Amino acid sequence: MRIVDDAGHEVPPGAAGELTVRGKMLMSGYFDEPALTATALRDGWLHTGDIARLGSDGNYRICGRKKNIVIRGGYNIHPEEITEVLQMHPSVTEAVSFGRLDPIWGETLVALVVARDVAVSELHEYCAMHLEPRKLPTRIVIVPKLPRGRSGKVLLDQASTMVAAAEVSHSASAGGSTGAIEDRLLDVAARCFKQPRAALRLTSSPEDISGWDSLAHMEFVVAIEAEFGIELSARDIMGLTRLDKALPLVQR
Repeated sequence: MRIVDDAGHEVPPGAAGELTVRGKMLMSGYFDEPALTATALRDGWLHTGDIARLGSDGNYRICGRKKNIVIRGGYNIHPEEITEVLQMHPSVTEAVSFGRLDPIWGETLVALVVARDVAVSELHEYCAMHLEPRKLPTRIVIVPKLPRGRSGKVLLDQASTMVAAAEVSHSASAGGSTGAIEDRLLDVAARCFKQPRAALRLTSSPEDISGWDSLAHMEFVVAIEAEFGIELSARDIMGLTRLDKALPLVQR
C-alpha cells in the first residue's frame, strides 16, 4: 500500500492522500469498462478513492472519500470528520455532512442531524469546541431521519434538498417584527463568522469577532441578501462595521 497525491507521487507519513494498493489478489479491471479501468488501475496500482494517512505507528487511517471532499476557499475539508464530531454529541443519533455550492467560497459545508432535546445553536457551539474554524458547518438542520437508499447509504441530493427546504421554512416563519429580524440577523452572523449564537450582540464588530475577516465579511453580505431578499450597494457593504448597521438595510 502507498498514499499518493493527485499527481501520483507518494506523500510523506502523516500527510493525507489517496490510498493505493497492489497485489496478486486484485482485479485486472472492470468488465467491458476500459475507461473506468484506466482510471482505477494505473501502473499496477489500484486507486481506491479513499483518503488516508500513514501514522507514526505504521497504521493506515482512512479520513474519507476523495469524491466527498469539500473545497472551501481552496481548503480541502473531509466532511466525514465533521460527521464524526456531530455524532459524538450525546443528543445526536446520526448525522451526515456534505458540501453545497457557495458564491463566495466555491463550496461550503452543511449538516443534517437526527437528534433530540438539543438546539441547533448548541450543536454549532459543540462543533466550535472540536473543529478548526474553517471546518465548521455553516448550517445544521435537525431532521426526523436521514434520507437513505436501498443500500443504506445517505442520498446526498435529497439531503441537500432538505437543507434548502429548511432555509426557506426558516425565512418564512421568522416574521417581520423588529425582534424577529434581529434574531435572523444574529443567526446569519453566527453562521458566517463561525461563532456561537449566544456570543454575538448587535453591537458586535470585527474588533470582537475573531472570524470577521474580509472573506467572511463578503460571505455575510451574500447571506444577508439571500436571507432578506435584498441587494446591497457598495456603500452599504462598506458601512457594515457592526452587526446593527445591517438593520436599517434589511428593514428599508
